[in-house]
Amino acid sequence: MGLDRQTLELAKNSLFGFGGKKIDALGKKAILVSFEEGEKVPTETITFDVVNMDYPYTAIFGRGFTN
Repeated sequence: MGLDRQTLELAKNSLFGFGGKKIDALGKKAILVSFEEGEKVPTETITFDVVNMDYPYTAIFGRGFTN
């Protein structure tokens, strides 16, 4: 995604998943995300954990959130 690691904030928690193994986050990053809802396009700041792992593509896996 072209994120500069120096701009990442400290991530205090490890992630679990992807076969049950522990993954330490490189950091976290707040990114503006827009959601299309008909004619309205609300934008929220969402904080994502950034990880380095072997995966066939770059993806954002999310947890539920409400706006």
